[in-house]
Amino acid sequence: MDALKQTIKVLKVLYLTVTVALAFQMASRSLDYLTGNPRPGTGFVGVVGLEPPTVWGLTGLIAVAVVAVGLILRRTLIVSVGGVFLVILYLTFAWMNLVSLIGDGPPYDDWRNFTAFLSAAAIWGTISFVGVLFPSLERVEGDLNGVLTEPDK
Repeated sequence: MDALKQTIKVLKVLYLTVTVALAFQMASRSLDYLTGNPRPGTGFVGVVGLEPPTVWGLTGLIAVAVVAVGLILRRTLIVSVGGVFLVILYLTFAWMNLVSLIGDGPPYDDWRNFTAFLSAAAIWGTISFVGVLFPSLERVEGDLNGVLTEPDK
């Protein structure tokens, strides 16, 4: 049973590390969208024309705020809700980027943003899924005080 408790403790630290790092990345991206582009030209957000970058910036910050509240309250189910919003947001970015790439015609280049958005969506999906599982792990662990509390007190 000690091995299980130690494994769960390690998973919690890993979960927190990845979640905080990706939340920081999205907060940075959102602030970048909100502050605009000082250089002339149009990014992929403007090419597709769904909404101005300000809307994407605010949407990202709201999702990050939900994740932050979940982390502060130590409730992974709240983090998972924010994570699902971020999955949707990153899939939307990936789609918009793909439309922009294909719309430019051959040769198709600069796939790195498309794959980066898909990767971020997959990681947030994993964070959300694991966050839903943590309450069950808590019951197995025997620590019912909070999802992200220290197990050995």
